Amino acid sequence: GINQAFQEAGVGYGSFLIILIAGMIFCADSAEISLITYMIKDVQESFGLSDAEVILLEQVAFAGQLLGPVWWGRWADGWGRRPTILLCACTVMGFGIITACAQTFSQLMLARAGVGFGISGIFLSVDIACELLPKESAGRLSSALNFFWPFGSVFTILCAYLFLDIWGWRGLACCAAFPMFSALGLAY
Repeated sequence: GINQAFQEAGVGYGSFLIILIAGMIFCADSAEISLITYMIKDVQESFGLSDAEVILLEQVAFAGQLLGPVWWGRWADGWGRRPTILLCACTVMGFGIITACAQTFSQLMLARAGVGFGISGIFLSVDIACELLPKESAGRLSSALNFFWPFGSVFTILCAYLFLDIWGWRGLACCAAFPMFSALGLAY
């Protein structure tokens, strides 16, 4: 069967490509989660937010993450993991761009909740990576995914340092969507 074919193929280019794609998705997850830290002050000024609204904005992505796993799990069972992962990635990237376009606090809240909702399906990339990697290497290689997370945070820090004063928080929100765009490019 197909599982035996993966075992016989061993670790090679395809295995590393799977890890790279899943890793870029983890990197993008980290970039989006880190984003709020660097843009919150400018967003507060832009929308005239109270401290309570700032806290709410900081937490809304996590609320989206609470709602997503049931949806994404069922979707993956019905339509397959790859299409679901691609839809999750498009959801994160799309709502990340919508974040930059938000004109009201409500729109911004909805966009960040959408990012969180999309992020909650990212766990499927680990599932598919473990299924497609040879069993003797799956644990070690899937553990390598954890090394991609810090790159997303560093990417956001670097973009904030280089571009926040030039492009503002909206430009930074677009920058944070770039790693997911890259992951989608690799996946096709």
